[in-house]
Order: sequence, then C-alpha cells, then structure tokens
Amino acid sequence: MLTRLVRPSEAAQAYEFALVRTENESERTFLAGRLDESGGTPGRNRNK
Repeated sequence: MLTRLVRPSEAAQAYEFALVRTENESERTFLAGRLDESGGTPGRNRNK
C-alpha cells in the first residue's frame, strides 16, 4: 500500500519490520524482493 502511495521509505521500513519478524522462508523471500523494489536494503536486518 505504501509503495502504491509513492512512499518508498515508509514502505521499506514496513517490509524490514515484517522481514525480521517472520521465520517462513517463502514470506522472507517475498518481503526481501519487495524491500529491494522499494529501494530498501535487503539482508541488512535479516538476523533476529
């Protein structure tokens, strides 16, 4: 939603927030891709 509203920094924060909280590898892959698309830094906060 934030990406569609052209708020990439907020979208990246939301994807990072979700990414560090899930253990499901499929979700992590999806979120990392979305984070990359939003201009975030995938992998930066991947460790819990």
